[in-house]
Amino acid sequence: VVVVVCLFVCVFPQQSLNCSKKKPSDTAIIKCHGCCCATAPKDLDQLQLKTGDLYLSRASRGGRIAGLNTITASPWDHSGIIYMHEGEPYVLDSGSYRYYDFCFQPLNFLSEGEEAEEWKRVGCGPQMYPLKKFIKAQQETPITRPPKEGKPPGRPWIYEKIAIRPLRKPLTDDQLAKLDQLIRELRNRPYEEDKNQMTAAAVDVCDCCCPSMRNDGEQLDSLFCSELVAALYMGVGLLPASSVKPSAEYVPSDFSLYHGHNVSGFLGCCLLSWLWARCGSACCCCWPGCAGNVHASGHGATFGKEVVLLS
Repeated sequence: VVVVVCLFVCVFPQQSLNCSKKKPSDTAIIKCHGCCCATAPKDLDQLQLKTGDLYLSRASRGGRIAGLNTITASPWDHSGIIYMHEGEPYVLDSGSYRYYDFCFQPLNFLSEGEEAEEWKRVGCGPQMYPLKKFIKAQQETPITRPPKEGKPPGRPWIYEKIAIRPLRKPLTDDQLAKLDQLIRELRNRPYEEDKNQMTAAAVDVCDCCCPSMRNDGEQLDSLFCSELVAALYMGVGLLPASSVKPSAEYVPSDFSLYHGHNVSGFLGCCLLSWLWARCGSACCCCWPGCAGNVHASGHGATFGKEVVLLS
């Protein structure tokens, strides 16, 4: 099975993330997590959020990349970082378009200056928005992909599940200063449109035997969501340096407690996969060339458990 999966994603990299478009496999992974692993939802006001906490979410069908949950054996398909400003939690993430009119250039809370206009012109990539307002807006008006190149708007969708994975320790003043500096450096970068790069990030089973399915080197000219998160966490010392695993090799599942082997999603054994992942880093090191497959979920001293929010 491993050989078949490797051959498929190496020969058809762009199609591999759409292989389950008409199959219920994504639904099976999602329901498995909801029935067996998800914690009781909490109200946002019950949490003591802090800058640097991890933001995870899952899009409804209209906004979901078909097959991603299956390939990564994870219930999450999007990630970001919590940023606290004047006591209110904001989300910093990277999107292929702006979700709502109230999204703004990261750290530019007043949306002023020529740089903010340039950010609006780019129309994709890093963005920031107030979390409470975002949750309320989704309940009233679903997100819709804007028309592009003569094509009609996409199907309305929402992030149907949102979770927070808190840092066990708050960032130091030095880390906060580095985080702000990095955000300002990256905030005008466009969203990553290379489907091959995103597929290579999601498929780890081929890294040892198929170099074309591995993203090598740190390239931050464009950023998909988990690539931005990984780059920021590396910059403040919460993840290993990019020489171990570049930012473009991270997907949302790499930051979750619930991720697993690529093959397990296709076989439908997600629970076994998640148990495998708990002991995973040691197993990866047993395979030559695979020691770089480090998952953030293994950093128990850094991140706490995932807390699902009431939606």
